[in-house]
Amino acid sequence: MKRILVYLAAIVLSGFTVSAVVASNSHDSAYRALQDGKIVPLATILDWVEKNYRGYVVEIELEYHDSGRVAIYEVEFITDQGAFIEFYFDARNAKLMRIKGKGAESARKITP
Repeated sequence: MKRILVYLAAIVLSGFTVSAVVASNSHDSAYRALQDGKIVPLATILDWVEKNYRGYVVEIELEYHDSGRVAIYEVEFITDQGAFIEFYFDARNAKLMRIKGKGAESARKITP
């Protein structure tokens, strides 16, 4: 499994502010995939999480599986109640694949 890591440290005073630190030279591969339309922009994933859940993103990883054919955004998140959950998104289309951890339901925002 080839793994490309994109780490984000979340410093949230109000709202949803995130600063990025990219590991090694993997940013070139991620940038190329984004430019070629093979993955959606990270902002698409972050917008969805912010719209649907109360809490803070603490780390994001862009991982490649199945010899690079499957790209997954793994979003590590701490709810406003302190629970740790992970979201897994298909990086090609931003479809939520899985939520792992306890506390996701109580952190979910109610949308009208």
